[in-house]
Amino acid sequence: MTSPNTSGRFFGHSALLVEDNDRLRRVLEMTLAEIGLEVTSADSGDSARELLATGPCPTLLFSDIRMPGALNGVQLAQWARQHCPGLLVLLQTGYAEQGALEFAVLRKPFTAEELVEAIEAVLAAGSA
Repeated sequence: MTSPNTSGRFFGHSALLVEDNDRLRRVLEMTLAEIGLEVTSADSGDSARELLATGPCPTLLFSDIRMPGALNGVQLAQWARQHCPGLLVLLQTGYAEQGALEFAVLRKPFTAEELVEAIEAVLAAGSA
């Protein structure tokens, strides 16, 4: 778990980050923590499902769509929403995905500013 920046914009919220690329996952962990999120991360949909099944539900699921294992990001998000009612979801992809229409999607590559804007939009929509 990555400790949040207590003066970050999203302090008080938590995120489960799911990204199979180790290098990108580390960068995103630092970015999310810097903006105030308490971050737990997983390298696959399968390991993320295990974390969600045994631990507390985060505020936000931020997941890549295409990953190795039995669950892709869309399938993980659908399962997670049933397990954690009220869970907010933001998916990321570098591909033109068609199956993610029910969730917010951030297209790779993205800047830190675009990530912040996407998280703000998801949090605002979840509190409406």
